[in-house]
Amino acid sequence: MLSPTDFAYKHIIVITADEYKHLSLRNSILIIKDDEDKVINQFSCAKIFCIFIVGDCTLTTKIIDQLLRFKVAICSTISL
Repeated sequence: MLSPTDFAYKHIIVITADEYKHLSLRNSILIIKDDEDKVINQFSCAKIFCIFIVGDCTLTTKIIDQLLRFKVAICSTISL
């Protein structure tokens, strides 16, 4: 069951396909990188509530497994 503290301390992440290039994991930290492998942002998997992905994206099974282990919801849409 969700509590009000879940909404206060966890992040909702929105990723658009044109602003990122690579998603990777390091020690349960989701790392978002750009075209030049420069780190744009990073989030601890324990503090992510859900991830919205807009556009085309490739998620590895390692990333999906880690996010499901921390009960993170993954929502994907197609950009028009």
